Amino acid sequence: MARSIWRRASDSVPASGAFRVAVMGSYADPVAMDLGGYSSIQASAGIANEVSALDGLKAAIHSANPSATVDLLPGIVPGAVDTVDPAAVVKAAQYEKPEIAAAMKAFAANPADRNAIETLAADPAHVGQIGTTCVATMIAGGHAQNALPQRATANINCRIFPGHKPADILAELSRVIGDPAVHVQDVTEGSVANDASPMRPDFVSAVEAAMALAYPGVPVFPSMASGASDSMWFRYRGVPSYGASPVFMKSSDDFSHGLNERIPVANIAPGITYYVSLLGALAK
Repeated sequence: MARSIWRRASDSVPASGAFRVAVMGSYADPVAMDLGGYSSIQASAGIANEVSALDGLKAAIHSANPSATVDLLPGIVPGAVDTVDPAAVVKAAQYEKPEIAAAMKAFAANPADRNAIETLAADPAHVGQIGTTCVATMIAGGHAQNALPQRATANINCRIFPGHKPADILAELSRVIGDPAVHVQDVTEGSVANDASPMRPDFVSAVEAAMALAYPGVPVFPSMASGASDSMWFRYRGVPSYGASPVFMKSSDDFSHGLNERIPVANIAPGITYYVSLLGALAK
């Protein structure tokens, strides 16, 4: 399957007979499905690098073998309701485009709303904010170009939503794959599971005061970064931990984890003002 994406489908798909292909997408919308082709580009800027769409993959595979079966394995695990702050979601919705804002409000009212989930899951900036996401990032198989492969492996990277247990995600992956011959194993390194930290009033007040000095008039509301940080080690030991970055940039300028990762120069001076105020208040 990996070669059918980067080379012609006929190179790796038999011309006849039973052949089944599993496509792991990062969300369940087949029309806008993303196969994780972000490379070093994040959020909306990564759209140009996406490998899409499901129909294109089906057409390529069926052109080589009309009898082939193509399965879509969606990567969304619904969010944990007790970690969603409805008031914060509604407040943040005021600054989104109408379609996303409506979906956010509907999701805040009912985290099981399928229409809201589909709308938010189809947006790269929000898909990681509503539940656990899993996507295949590396695929390997065989030992030589002129020999049938004896085994194939795929690495599935999961961004686990607060409140979800890794064991439950493994079980869900096995259920979705639905093939007893496929063995799913946790190969996590350098990460531990923990719950979200409660929003402490003293921390929120310190952030609001610091932001008022650095960026007067800018509204403040909590959000979640859909990735890991060193805060997990503090939470693991029972210490509430938060991110409080004063960096503002467009999604198209966010190159997190890329070779060109950076922040705008304009953020430096107000960022110093912000941190002097925040850390001074929290250290008292």
